[in-house]
Amino acid sequence: MNIQLNFNYLLNSFNPSARNGSSCWNIDNNYLYLFGGAQAENIFNDFYMYDLKKEKWIIIDIECPPPRFGSIFFHIDNYLVLMGGFSNENTTLNDIWYYDISNKKWIKKETPANLIIGTYASYGVFNNKVYIFGGIAINNKLNICNTMYIYDFLKNEITGIELDVEKSPEIRFNSNYWIYNINNVSYMYLMDGLTYKANELNQLNDTWRFNLNTECWEKIDLLPNNYKARNSCLIFKNNNLVYLFGGIDANNIIYNDIYQL
Repeated sequence: MNIQLNFNYLLNSFNPSARNGSSCWNIDNNYLYLFGGAQAENIFNDFYMYDLKKEKWIIIDIECPPPRFGSIFFHIDNYLVLMGGFSNENTTLNDIWYYDISNKKWIKKETPANLIIGTYASYGVFNNKVYIFGGIAINNKLNICNTMYIYDFLKNEITGIELDVEKSPEIRFNSNYWIYNINNVSYMYLMDGLTYKANELNQLNDTWRFNLNTECWEKIDLLPNNYKARNSCLIFKNNNLVYLFGGIDANNIIYNDIYQL
């Protein structure tokens, strides 16, 4: 369903510089935290908090993780978690950090020896565990991670998930993804994304969902015929509906439409 929404500009005396690929956390609809991101050749490790009630940005001036963009990020208990991302050396970071909201401090966590963190991976948090699929890694050469695993942040443990190649999505990065519950069953949805073949980026155009109880994928038909495949959409949920806004495809065509699912 193609719909129109109205957006209002919020005037601030101060705003962070323009960027993409940042990590962002919404805490109880009161505070929005923002870390890092990139603008052209500039990669940041600055840290901000936006007070949603006062509509005001606040700089958090503390020692932070190294600069990065395209990280895995999520919120568990009283922690903002940050995993991997592209560094300012154009390589993939394989580290884990968390920000203790109460103590206002970033802490580096030991990375499990067999964990490879893909940048722009698809992931979802369910029962304090993170389900991670795909992503891209650059260390001397470019690779798309062909793994899916569960990361338990509190125990700092990972569990690999065996995938049936014929019944699973093609490996990818930059997909659109979200968690949704249907009849008390939780699913991680995966839509579109990019893959890399014969030294070229290829646009994928399909939709899958992963049953977090049975740990199985299924391909589904979700979108209208006029939908054009795109990646990196802004995704938000409200009143049991999922909204997809914008996105960009493999040919750098940028969209400004919005879909309600």
